[in-house]
Amino acid sequence: MPLSDVKAPKQAWNRPKNIKRILRPLLYCLKFTGLLHTVDVSQDSDPKDVPKPKRCCSVYKVYAIIVILILWYKFGFSLLSFRDATRFDGFVCNEIITSTWFFQVAGIAVNNYLKCNLWSDLFKKWDKISDDLKIDTEKTMKKCVITCHVWLICAFSFTTIGFILNPTLQSPIPGTSYDVAVVFRVVFVITYFYFVTTWYLLTSIFAIIAFGAYRVYQHYNKKLKDALVGNGKFVGEIEKYRLQHYTLTRFLGTADRMLSAYVFFTIGTIIPLIIITLYFVVFQTIDTFSYIATWWSVSLSMVQLTVVFIGGGLVNHVMSVFLNQLTSNPIGFTALGLFTIDRSTIIT
Repeated sequence: MPLSDVKAPKQAWNRPKNIKRILRPLLYCLKFTGLLHTVDVSQDSDPKDVPKPKRCCSVYKVYAIIVILILWYKFGFSLLSFRDATRFDGFVCNEIITSTWFFQVAGIAVNNYLKCNLWSDLFKKWDKISDDLKIDTEKTMKKCVITCHVWLICAFSFTTIGFILNPTLQSPIPGTSYDVAVVFRVVFVITYFYFVTTWYLLTSIFAIIAFGAYRVYQHYNKKLKDALVGNGKFVGEIEKYRLQHYTLTRFLGTADRMLSAYVFFTIGTIIPLIIITLYFVVFQTIDTFSYIATWWSVSLSMVQLTVVFIGGGLVNHVMSVFLNQLTSNPIGFTALGLFTIDRSTIIT
């Protein structure tokens, strides 16, 4: 038999790497800061795993509760700054911005604690749909993780240095010694560490899950179009596509249950915060440090709002036409089920 007639063996599909393994560096950061108390980061996710009985108390669970208490303490402590306020000036504006940030982060931390049991389920569904659709997510997700870590390091370093050098930072007890003031500053930095890392890590994980969902839906949509020939005839097993669509819907449903409160807190706090901040920047006179901190706050607010709108909008747009033919329910990330992040929401 001539060599030209010998067909090369068809390359077998290599199952994509476990998504939990790909995101492990980011998951370790979440574990270290008390935001992932129900997930064993060292073990890969396995669809055949049987859920283990929940323990009423564990070290990680106690640590997660302590972190939440620290965040709510930070929010409550920030409200004490309004005791001596006599007029609506730049100082009050800065305190409103700070308190709003602390409230937002404390709220999304509580939601993350309550929904932490959904993480393992999300990883299993993500692996299953990636395997069914033959999606290679390794390079894309690794780039997302590296980007999130660079963003976290740069932003955390900048804001921490700024707060350490803040000339208005002092002990809340007048007349205290230098040692007490130093202790207060150390405590402040520790609590601020949990505030910053919680905000950045949960924002990063939202961006990664949203982009991952977008890639999955985009790939499914492409496969569906390829199955339609020129005359509208469907080529392939329609039952396979129906099951893949069912898995996709369950995957997005789990992601939405995890992240809808994050979307709600983001939109509910960021938009009023931006309005108040811009008013004071334009019409009020404030000191240089507060001015820089205010614009830094506006920048972070815009970044967070952009992540939510683009992430949620992409997921809603890529499959909205097809999915609306199957169900009348809105598709995409929601804010506690009140509304879906789509183009009309972004325009509003």
